[in-house]
Amino acid sequence: MAHPVEPSFGRHGEYSTGRTAVEAFRQGSFTLPRNMYNGNGQQEPLNLWQKVTMRADAVRDAMGDKCCRCLHHMPSLVLIIGILLIIGLAIAAVPVAFVLISNAGQTAELKGDQLPEGGTVFHPIRHGLSAWPGYNEEMDSLEEQSELRAISADALFPPNVSLCHGFGFACTSQPSMVISTYARCDGKTDCADGSDELHCRECQTHFWCEMGRNAGAGAGAARERRCLRADQLCDGVVHCEDRADEVAFCRKSDADCPKDSRRCKGSPLCLPNASVCDGEPDCSEDDDEADCKECNRGAKMCAPTKRCIPRAQLCDGVVNCPDGSDEMDCDCKACSGWDRALCGNGRCLERSRICDGTIDCEGGIDEENCPGTCRALPAGKNASTTITAAVKTVKCADGRFYPESEACSGFVLACAHSCPNCDAKLAFACTDKSCIPKMQVCDGRADCAGGEDERGCDTMCAASRPNFKCASGSKCVPVAQRCDGVRDCEDGSDESDCKKCPSDALHCAADGRCLPAGARCDGVADCTDASDEADCSCQECTGAHSNTYSCETTPHCFRRESVCTPYSRCPNATHADKLFCAARAVHKNIF
Repeated sequence: MAHPVEPSFGRHGEYSTGRTAVEAFRQGSFTLPRNMYNGNGQQEPLNLWQKVTMRADAVRDAMGDKCCRCLHHMPSLVLIIGILLIIGLAIAAVPVAFVLISNAGQTAELKGDQLPEGGTVFHPIRHGLSAWPGYNEEMDSLEEQSELRAISADALFPPNVSLCHGFGFACTSQPSMVISTYARCDGKTDCADGSDELHCRECQTHFWCEMGRNAGAGAGAARERRCLRADQLCDGVVHCEDRADEVAFCRKSDADCPKDSRRCKGSPLCLPNASVCDGEPDCSEDDDEADCKECNRGAKMCAPTKRCIPRAQLCDGVVNCPDGSDEMDCDCKACSGWDRALCGNGRCLERSRICDGTIDCEGGIDEENCPGTCRALPAGKNASTTITAAVKTVKCADGRFYPESEACSGFVLACAHSCPNCDAKLAFACTDKSCIPKMQVCDGRADCAGGEDERGCDTMCAASRPNFKCASGSKCVPVAQRCDGVRDCEDGSDESDCKKCPSDALHCAADGRCLPAGARCDGVADCTDASDEADCSCQECTGAHSNTYSCETTPHCFRRESVCTPYSRCPNATHADKLFCAARAVHKNIF
């Protein structure tokens, strides 16, 4: 009786029946045998590797017959590895393509003949966040970990402070880096990739030259410009393709300068009159910014200094004029940028000043509902009637509001000339009404403008007067000022080894020192046993001090810069305490 012939593979995958694997593959009828014969003529089932190898051999032979016969000699293993690599690359390409498409929506596309709004493309500000490092060791739940990882930069910001989303220029390679409207095409690179100075149709600067193939194009053509600053003119370095930066504004004498321009002292640069008194020192000796009666090109006159503040420094969050006028009357276009925020009254701030424990905006709205503060407002109340009524504040030279007890103690330099009256116990009042700490009186250095803090010091240590001599020098203080809670000696020796202190001072039982009442709950442990920071209420911590953080449910007070290391130092830290430190870690420019 005849037995059916078992199909088997020979060289190049030929069936024992005579039909090749290539033909079977082409006709779509190629199937693998279920069994193979071993050396003893016995049937053995095919394993997975043999099946894969046979399939690969069939594909290889089909490709070799159709494309290149040299493929017939390729080992099956090489072909299998190649196929796996192709599949792997195809799978990996999917998330990469998704990321690229997402980022493309955030990058600046500069199209058209002219940039909108003075050469600026507006983009929403988005913040790419990394995971809070290692927080899984301390989190109470997976849900809490997830929230910390996804925390937004503005999630903890006060509701009445604007971050000006949608304004500014997003750097192409780093869309989360948003620069000011007025930093776009200003001749200075602000983005790491230089994208803020590319494809400029309009320049913030007065000087520019046309670029590349667009140079010399027809009047109606869109021309890209290279924006130049004055220090790039007549400097011996060619920046323009037609050398205009080394020719057009460079002259050997005043008489050679073009009309409506003036020559800088000690320089060949002829400066257009429109660039004089614009706040930008274009001449090497700054003679273009001297004796200005009015300002040009959007600059603003600073009354106290009689100097022009350039437009680029207006509403940038940094006070350049002593009266702070350069940061007032701002809008989101001017106050745009990843590091800025806008108060409701039009004041522009550095974003790091929001929720830092010190009031900047009128009415204290920059400190509303911030983590670590008890200044959260009751329903129906506003910041002006709640915060300032609870804590009397003083507006100081830096434009910030400090608690009066702190501002007038003489220890806050910005407030030295801001108090109507100095704290009689803690500070010495100079004749110009400035306040200095009492320990600076008779220390050998004149701190008052008139030097009155150093007068009569030679009689302080007279034998006829009861006094205490400081341990570190020749200064003496009246005995009545010994152990009164006010440090008169620089080394503090007059307040050490005290058996008791006045009722308006603190006594450190552990080391026998007397401290001023204001040292209580200021976030700094002055007593060796830290008893001055024990059992602090929120009002004691944040009401009488600036830059302090009160733990949400435990009576502990910290300085804001030291509460996170990087985890919250609050005992039994709550969700809010952890969120504050998480936000501080991933957004280092805030809080």
